[in-house]
Amino acid sequence: MSSATATAPKEKMWVMPEVHIGDTVLWFMSGVESHHAPYPAIVTKVAEETVALAAFAPELYTLLLNDGVRHIADPRNKKIDLADSGAWKHRPEHKRLADLEAQVDALMGAKAAGSNSQK
Repeated sequence: MSSATATAPKEKMWVMPEVHIGDTVLWFMSGVESHHAPYPAIVTKVAEETVALAAFAPELYTLLLNDGVRHIADPRNKKIDLADSGAWKHRPEHKRLADLEAQVDALMGAKAAGSNSQK
């Protein structure tokens, strides 16, 4: 019998999607996509696991300021009360733009590689 003890596999660390100050995102007041329509929001601060947002609510004349907002897909959301901060996610256009940027980068890389091989 081996003296080595079985260790539980380490849980994969979840990483918040890349987001920048000034980005427009969708904010879900309840932290759940299906409860209410999202509000557009501007990212005002980015931390390691959360963001701060200024959300535009159609029925208000002022911004809703929210700090400590986690991404909608963050698995820790189930363990954290989302009633105070809600949750955010990127707008649908974000993925299309990221895909286009990747295609341009690939084309530029291929073009650079082709010009280097011709020398």
